[in-house]
Amino acid sequence: MPHCGSYGTTPSERDRFVEPSALAAVIVVAVLAASPTVPVAVLTGVVVVLLIVQLAGVRPFLHRRGSRVPAGEQPPRSRAHYAYVGLEALKVPALIALGATTLAAL
Repeated sequence: MPHCGSYGTTPSERDRFVEPSALAAVIVVAVLAASPTVPVAVLTGVVVVLLIVQLAGVRPFLHRRGSRVPAGEQPPRSRAHYAYVGLEALKVPALIALGATTLAAL
């Protein structure tokens, strides 16, 4: 079973959602506090929306399916991995564009 950190605890489904969500919230607050340009604000919103869809929509399904395999079950094939990879493929260029736009706005 996977361990989380050095405490030897296994991460719960809630923890897998809360940590990235908290980081996203801190980033949004920091961006808004800096009075961002419109492109920076829009790109930040795009990245956060993609992250929320990934964490709230796809990851729980993958976790439930993945939990069944060690239990000896043979769950049906899932296309959720394609959705997860697709969202990652959208996040990468969005993050690159966000970084470039932020640097250009300085």
